[in-house]
Amino acid sequence: MDSKLFVIKELEMMVSHFPETKVSYEFDEKALVHVVEILPQEVYYQDGSYLIWENDFFERFIASYPSENICFVTENAIPGVDDPIYEKEGVAYKKDYIPIDGMEIHSVATSLSAST
Repeated sequence: MDSKLFVIKELEMMVSHFPETKVSYEFDEKALVHVVEILPQEVYYQDGSYLIWENDFFERFIASYPSENICFVTENAIPGVDDPIYEKEGVAYKKDYIPIDGMEIHSVATSLSAST
């Protein structure tokens, strides 16, 4: 199986298993590097189940494609995902958070109603 297809199939399953995530993926053909961005940072840094999944996926990828590399990043990382060939949001992904220095702040919608 082509390495890009392998990565995309795995990311499809990952987003289904971790529905609060968003994933963006790009492949650098010249460097043979796959870059996967995981959002939100909270999952990337603190979710033990995600970390186990990432480690398992990394090991299987390297075993299957030893001449290529894969790296996982989160927002504001260098390198990042600038030109994704695949993106997917889980059904529980929150689009309204604003990352500030590794912290997550959720926006709050308010409405005012006029009293009559």
